[in-house]
Amino acid sequence: MLWRFFRKSGFQPLELLIGVLIALVAAIITVVRVSDLSVYSADNTQKRAELHEAIMHNDPPGDGTWGDSGANNVNVRVAVVWVAEHLSRMTGKSTDFIYRAIDLASLFAALLCLQALLKHWFSPVEAILGLLLFCMLLPLTALDHYFHPWDRPMLFLWAAMILASVNKRVVLFAVFLTISVIVKFDSIFAVGMILFLYARTGDWRRATGTTLIVAAIGAIPLAALLILYPGGQEPIDVFQQLSKNISVAAELGFAYPPLLTHGLLLVLGIVGWKKATILMRRLWVFGLILLIPHVLVTNFLEVRAQIGTMLCMLPLALRGVLSISELAGPRPDRAAGGA
Repeated sequence: MLWRFFRKSGFQPLELLIGVLIALVAAIITVVRVSDLSVYSADNTQKRAELHEAIMHNDPPGDGTWGDSGANNVNVRVAVVWVAEHLSRMTGKSTDFIYRAIDLASLFAALLCLQALLKHWFSPVEAILGLLLFCMLLPLTALDHYFHPWDRPMLFLWAAMILASVNKRVVLFAVFLTISVIVKFDSIFAVGMILFLYARTGDWRRATGTTLIVAAIGAIPLAALLILYPGGQEPIDVFQQLSKNISVAAELGFAYPPLLTHGLLLVLGIVGWKKATILMRRLWVFGLILLIPHVLVTNFLEVRAQIGTMLCMLPLALRGVLSISELAGPRPDRAAGGA
C-alpha cells in the first residue's frame, strides 16, 4: 500500500531509495545524536519524567502553575504523551525509549513526505537537493528544549497538510488538520493556507467558504481539549515576550537560530522569486505570516515550533538555489579540457 502511494507520486525505485537513505541518516543524526544535547540529555531526565506525569494527570509539576514551569498551554498537548504512556506499558520500555522511537518514525516519514512535496514542482534530483537543504537546518530544531515530544509528529503533519493543500485534496487536508490540532493546537493556523493559496480577485468566495468549513472542523477537537483539560492557559504579556525575544536575538547575534533558518530561506526565496510559480510564492509568504504569533507570544529562539514556516518557505528557497546555479553557467566539459 505504501509502495502504491509512492508510485502514484511519481517515484522511481532508485529515487525512492536515495530519499529513504537520506531520511534515515538525517533522522538518526537528529534524534539519536543531536537530541542528546537537549531533549534527551541525561541532565534533563527528571524534568522530562515530571512533565510527562504532569500532562498525563493535568497537574502542573511542582507547587506552582503551568506558567511557572515554562509549560503554558502544554497541558492540552496530551495526544503524543498518552500514546507514549500506553506504548510504554504495553512493551515494558521506558517512555524515553518510546519518545525516541516516535521521533525517529515521524521524522523519517516527514522527510519522505517532504520529498514528495518538492516533486510537485521539481525534478527528482532537484527534490533531493531540497531535501538535503532542509536536513542541513534540522539540527537547529533539536536544541533549546527538554520535553517536546509532539515536534516530530507535527513536522510530518505539517508536511502532509502542505502536500494535500498544493494538490487540492481538501478532505485529506481537513483530516490531517484535525489530527494536528489534537497533537498541538496552534496548527489551527494552517487552515489559512487554503484561502491564501487559492483565493483570487474574481473567485474568492469558494476559497473563503472552504477555509471556514475546514476551520470549523479543526475547532471541534480544539474546543474539546480546552474543556477536557482546563487550567493550562495563562495570559501572556506580549510586550514582555517580545522584549525577551529581542534581547535573546541581540545576545546571540549571527548565531541566533531563527536568523540561520528563516534568514537563509528568506534570502534564497527572494533570489528565486522571478522564476517561481504563483503557488510557491504564496506558500512562501504564508510561511512568513505564520511567524507573527511566534514572535509575539512564544520563545522565538525555539525554531522547532516554527517548522510550518520552514516547510512553506522551502520550495521557493530551492528555486533560489537553482537560479543561482543557472547564473553560474553550464557545467564545464572536463573531457574537452583533457582532465
